[in-house]
Amino acid sequence: MDCPRSRYARFPRRLAALAPLVAALALLITAAVGCATLSGDGDSTARADTVAADTAAVPATIAADPAARRRTTRADTAEAGRFDRGRMWTFDDPPTDYFEQKYDFTPDDEWFRRARLGALRLPNCTASFVSPRGLVLTNHHCAREWAASTAEEGEQMIQNGFYAETQEQERRVDDLYADQLVAIEDVTGEVEAALEGAQTDAERAEARRQVVEDIKQRRTGEVDGENLRTEVIALYDGARYSAYTFRRYSDVRLVMIPEADVGYFGGDPDNFTYPRYTFDVSFFRVYGENGNPLEPEAFFPFAPDGSEAGEAVFVVGNPGSTSRGETVSQLAVPRPPRSA
Repeated sequence: MDCPRSRYARFPRRLAALAPLVAALALLITAAVGCATLSGDGDSTARADTVAADTAAVPATIAADPAARRRTTRADTAEAGRFDRGRMWTFDDPPTDYFEQKYDFTPDDEWFRRARLGALRLPNCTASFVSPRGLVLTNHHCAREWAASTAEEGEQMIQNGFYAETQEQERRVDDLYADQLVAIEDVTGEVEAALEGAQTDAERAEARRQVVEDIKQRRTGEVDGENLRTEVIALYDGARYSAYTFRRYSDVRLVMIPEADVGYFGGDPDNFTYPRYTFDVSFFRVYGENGNPLEPEAFFPFAPDGSEAGEAVFVVGNPGSTSRGETVSQLAVPRPPRSA
């Protein structure tokens, strides 16, 4: 067994070694399983001399207003740096030269392949294989809804938590699946060629819909394996299109979720605080079609000692949206605040 056989009350203590991994998973590079655009902070290479000259004449009372500064700074005097659009990268286009220069780390194709196959996409979150027997690690807040759906009558699953001491006690979660990214293909040329003859927006939309369906069917048939499905992802605000082919695992069972007082300690305010004192982890297990625990080709082994100060840490995940690709004109248009 890759889970300790102990009473649940002793389980969190025995899993204390997971804390460094959980912290690391909150930090990483990077490549997004289904990431639709870049995000993150960037190295600004704006020409300070010209920007300063443009804003020097602005009265202090006006310059104190951020909106005024935006209106009086000429956007055409700023030069974009290499990573001004962020530090998230797709698996098929990582800046390995930057990794070597910045972190003295040179990952090869096999490193990226194992990182890609070890990562998983749940319907609402990121997860990862963490054992050779299909054990899957994700966050507590990602598992709450699914865990609650397995509760028996009168059982307070979220309040009291759950731990399966044996595989027989693991509970299958209906409708929960885990997607593994198995192949990526750049299909930008194919999509753009299909749009060349379109004269109207409606024609472009229909041409795009048709070529996307064609690509999905073609790629799903070309990739070896079963239970495959392909999605065509628009990257960089439509400047590039990639076909992502996933293998879907549909037999996913609950192994452990801590009680809410431990797994959601501090509530939503602490969710946006660092350091965070929360055991924000849960475990599932993926089973194969033969009914036995899956033996994944790649997984992330536990590192009880965690990472060292100054060590490069990479995160593989399924991030949300970003506004990094918006233009100055788009940002200038007032929009209602987004709800939390």
